[in-house]
Amino acid sequence: MRLQRIKLANFRNIRRLDWSPGAGLNVIVGANAAGKTNLCEALYYPAHGLLLKGERQRELICWDEQQAWLELELGSDLLRIELDARRQRRLLSLNGERGRQSEVCQVWQALLFSPDELQILKGSPGGRRRFFDQAIADLDPEYRRLGYEYDQFLRRKNALLKKPHFNRELLEVLNAGLVKRGARLLQGRLAYLRALGDELSRQYRQLVPGSAKLELRYRSGLHLGAGPAEAPELRARLEEAIRELQAQEIERGMALVGPHRDDFSFRLEGAEMRRFSSQGEQKTALIALVLAQLELVQQRWGEYPVLILDDVLSELDSRRAEALLDNLPSGLQIFLTATELNERLRAQAGRFDRMSAGRLSPLLQEEVRI
Repeated sequence: MRLQRIKLANFRNIRRLDWSPGAGLNVIVGANAAGKTNLCEALYYPAHGLLLKGERQRELICWDEQQAWLELELGSDLLRIELDARRQRRLLSLNGERGRQSEVCQVWQALLFSPDELQILKGSPGGRRRFFDQAIADLDPEYRRLGYEYDQFLRRKNALLKKPHFNRELLEVLNAGLVKRGARLLQGRLAYLRALGDELSRQYRQLVPGSAKLELRYRSGLHLGAGPAEAPELRARLEEAIRELQAQEIERGMALVGPHRDDFSFRLEGAEMRRFSSQGEQKTALIALVLAQLELVQQRWGEYPVLILDDVLSELDSRRAEALLDNLPSGLQIFLTATELNERLRAQAGRFDRMSAGRLSPLLQEEVRI
């Protein structure tokens, strides 16, 4: 996939932009708060419908404006998103026709790696679930819909359980909805781990020759281990677990078992990396994860996604930064932000631009080759 041109107006602190990036590496330099991450968000948001900062769509619009829009030219396809604060409306169109977010993945895929992702391994289970749910949704649009429906049923169940007196029949209906969708989410997560397994270990050993085996395991209240992966058995296990915990759920006023309580664990030669690995090993594992995800997307859709690296190199030592850049697949369109150009970046072939106060301008060759 390749972005040929992006145009936007009133997106975060970027008032106007009309930019045709290069087909390979695009380096955007600028001071903190200049708008680099906002540009990354303008590339990422159309692919997923997710904000990088904040929770409300209104925050994407310049503070003193009521409307914003952005357009991405993607070969023969045109993706446009309009945001209207007054009407609290978001319109997505694909080639002039009203579209849905689930259709976008067919024309635009963007994989983001930022300092926040570097905290996935050490951070909360919720952060890991969000990251991997997004990674799976990039490969399976149906998974995104199931996740949204599961969250709706979960919110309704938790609200019901908090009431001193509630309708038991309604609780059974909500449990049935959670079981149906939860089993399919579990099936998707286990299938993803199987697909990721060998590729993740291969990428890690490519970064660290002769290293131990890296693997990603699934930790569930259903005690699944490596399987089962079939939906009927997963439904039966989830139904049984909910029945066993029903009294505790009523007492505590919340759902205690299901995909929303599970976790992912990075293991290096069987040892949990969050507890026993060095910070360098953890960062290398996350680089391997990004490289492995690139390959999975390519296998699923027949081409690589765009890769967005937002200020990642500042978080990596020089050896790991070089390993990341050296092991990226050829023919990949990359958007990389940095506060300054180091020797490694100056040596790269690509396009160089500067972001300042929401304005993007090309760097002169003399500035790049100093």
